[in-house]
Amino acid sequence: MPNKYHHQYRYTRQSIKTLCQETGFEVLEVQRYGFLPRNMWGVFPKAIGNFPLLAWSWDFLDDILAYPFSVVCQNYLFVARKPLAKSSE
Repeated sequence: MPNKYHHQYRYTRQSIKTLCQETGFEVLEVQRYGFLPRNMWGVFPKAIGNFPLLAWSWDFLDDILAYPFSVVCQNYLFVARKPLAKSSE
């Protein structure tokens, strides 16, 4: 939704990898998720917004849509680790 929701910083797959590498982390995985907006649930009464079956259904649909529409998903998930120090033998 233009001009309604925005983030100060916008990251790309490459910028995440670069930031991790510059700080000594090894990137194991990068994925996009969040095709469906979450912010809109605040306008509904809490009983509807917190209904477990509705939340599960929304998450399920979001997971399915994240694959074909990953290019326009809003969020990145990444897994990185600090490599183990090599022992000097």
